[in-house]
Amino acid sequence: MGQKHSAHSTQHLARIQRLGAALDKQTTGDKRRRLLSAKRKTPSADCGVTTTMNIAALWDWAVDELKTVGVDSPRFTAELLLREVMGWSRAQLLTRGAHIVPDECEERYRGFIRRRSLGVATQYIIGRQEFYGRDFLVTPAVLIPRPETEILVELTISALRDRVENMPILDLGTGSGCVGLTLAAELPQAEVTLSDVSQAALDVARENAQRLGLMDRVLFSQGDLFGAVEGRRFVAIVSNPPYIPETDRASLSAEVLGEPEGALFAGEDGLAVYRRIAAQASAYLSPGGLLLLEIGHGQGAAVSDLLAQGGFPRVELFRDLAGKERVLRALLA
Repeated sequence: MGQKHSAHSTQHLARIQRLGAALDKQTTGDKRRRLLSAKRKTPSADCGVTTTMNIAALWDWAVDELKTVGVDSPRFTAELLLREVMGWSRAQLLTRGAHIVPDECEERYRGFIRRRSLGVATQYIIGRQEFYGRDFLVTPAVLIPRPETEILVELTISALRDRVENMPILDLGTGSGCVGLTLAAELPQAEVTLSDVSQAALDVARENAQRLGLMDRVLFSQGDLFGAVEGRRFVAIVSNPPYIPETDRASLSAEVLGEPEGALFAGEDGLAVYRRIAAQASAYLSPGGLLLLEIGHGQGAAVSDLLAQGGFPRVELFRDLAGKERVLRALLA
């Protein structure tokens, strides 16, 4: 896999599986029977009137529902959504199995589980996703940030950290703003422009900038690729463009197909947007400027060739923790 439709890196999946196994063990045997039989009415501080269903029973119902439709890591997913509804930490959830669930909380939770069973991504249901240690708001107007994209951020930071002058940086196709806003937060000398063809995506990025206190550090520009920044030059251009081939569409999950199509697909071979970036990027970079691109696994050689044709003879390939091709970093000749 290794492309944008891989919802988790190998390491992330392993961590989820370990959590799921631990949760299964937590609720077995006599302890589980005691939780299910508990009828103590202890309402949540965040919800209203109570019913007679407790946390443990509702959690088990959700796991069964998600298992039935083949959702990955059903216990962990059910936990995340239940914590969201109750406003509890994981420790609170694991120690309050006998607490009775208020009616409105139960109704909201069942709605969450129905949506997840229909293929809506968990991140869209709760409305956020963690990226590089910060929470970002997400809606179906933007791609869900992936852990592997943090490599793009880390490489950019490492290349620019020691520069002391003001640094104009372009996040091309910003989506939620997770890449560009992280760079603005981590590089005090950076002046980051967030561009996207979608106004709905820019609205999400703007809201994230406001929440993170970065509005005075970033600019927003709507347009199709470099059409959003005509006449400007940057020290670095970073982008996580669409790169899934149209031929892969039938193999994608409902969760992925629920993300914006324009942020996923890039022609029959997945290289359509790279061709445009490679041909135009040099006109928008300062001398010695850097271009950093996330790529799909197996696209390294093809995209490197495109960059060489566009005036980037020095291209470095970086792999993710699973050993898959992930980022290209190119220096303008």
